[in-house]
Amino acid sequence: MRELAERYLADHAEPKKRPNSIRNDRQMLRDHILPRLGRRKVSGVTREDVSKLHSTMRETPYAANRTLALLSKL
Repeated sequence: MRELAERYLADHAEPKKRPNSIRNDRQMLRDHILPRLGRRKVSGVTREDVSKLHSTMRETPYAANRTLALLSKL
């Protein structure tokens, strides 16, 4: 997942997105996605893993939904 995140940032986010959006993506990756899923292979990430990540963020529903959207893009 970590390598995929780096490729996403380099190949998609940095050339196509605004600086503030890139900053938000980096923050979601750093604070939420990579701590829980960063060491796993992409093929090893299940719907249950994504669901658990989403449910741990229930205090911040906007951020939780944006994180799901970013995972979908990855």
